[in-house]
Amino acid sequence: MSDQKHVLFSTDLSDESLDSIPTIVEMVSLMKARLTVLYVLPSNVHHAIGSPFVSPIPLPTDEEFLDNARQRLEQMKPRFEGCDTTLEVRLGEDVPETILEFASESGVHVLAMSTHARTGLSRLVVGSIAETLIRHAKIPCLVIPQRDEN
Repeated sequence: MSDQKHVLFSTDLSDESLDSIPTIVEMVSLMKARLTVLYVLPSNVHHAIGSPFVSPIPLPTDEEFLDNARQRLEQMKPRFEGCDTTLEVRLGEDVPETILEFASESGVHVLAMSTHARTGLSRLVVGSIAETLIRHAKIPCLVIPQRDEN
């Protein structure tokens, strides 16, 4: 097994999450680590909605959502230039659990993520994946806050 450190950057592909890429690249370069960029698609992300009086609207399949995520990750790969980078997309019922399982199975040394800094009702309703990861991770976590544009 290699002594090279392994950093896992978990992203939801939002603009806020992707704003942390320069920080991740700098850290990975300084550590001389390899990097895995992981996107987890919640398996319950899409549900049919509608009325019995209207024909159902065809929804993309999980595989179509996963393919789209893979394409988005591939498009951003040049932003990780200079890093030994692997791109991963997974489907999971519980996003934090899927991230932690991946980290454990892959021998990750540091888990990096950004935070959207939600507060109040939106945090209660949406929950905080970053907070859950920090509470349950058995490895160091780097949380990169969203930049304040003021």
